[in-house]
Amino acid sequence: MVDSVVAYAWEHAEASGTAPEDVTKQFLTTLLGEDLMEIGDLAEEGFRPWDLPPLEAVDRCLADLESYDWEPRGALSWLSITEKGRRHLRELAGN
Repeated sequence: MVDSVVAYAWEHAEASGTAPEDVTKQFLTTLLGEDLMEIGDLAEEGFRPWDLPPLEAVDRCLADLESYDWEPRGALSWLSITEKGRRHLRELAGN
């Protein structure tokens, strides 16, 4: 879920002195823009990706986060790793 990305971004922002919203935007832009993850909603049938280009998806996610004062608590968007993301992780692990 996007909550984990927000938590990590805020932790990194605090340590680096960068605005947490900027770190969150950069992190999501990289994950979605490089097709490592996709963003969407969790529905009864499972994960349902948004049909939006990456930058529009990031903007929608950030607007949603803002409306929840950056504390979504599982109520907003979800992330799902793509096959490219899985390959990237395997490469990082040396497999």
